[in-house]
Amino acid sequence: MTSTAHTPGPWQANQLDNGHFTISTQQYVNICQMARNKEPEGANARLIAAAPELLEALKEYVTGTSAERNHSTCEERPCTLCKIAKRAIAKAEGRQ
Repeated sequence: MTSTAHTPGPWQANQLDNGHFTISTQQYVNICQMARNKEPEGANARLIAAAPELLEALKEYVTGTSAERNHSTCEERPCTLCKIAKRAIAKAEGRQ
């Protein structure tokens, strides 16, 4: 699978004193900033911060290397979850 370069994870959501949220690496490299301390912004900040791990989990799921997954027919006839995962990976990598 190809991948688009992005700032390596893990990322974290941080709430500042002024109510803004920042998403940064553990070394405090700023990824983005979101205004206000309201719930969609806080929920969005947490979702953005989880993006690297979510992408890694989807790739692991699709490749089938996980012992818990037994989707031997997904290559010939992808299941719904594999289709959704592949679309999300393509979107994250800028191929959609």
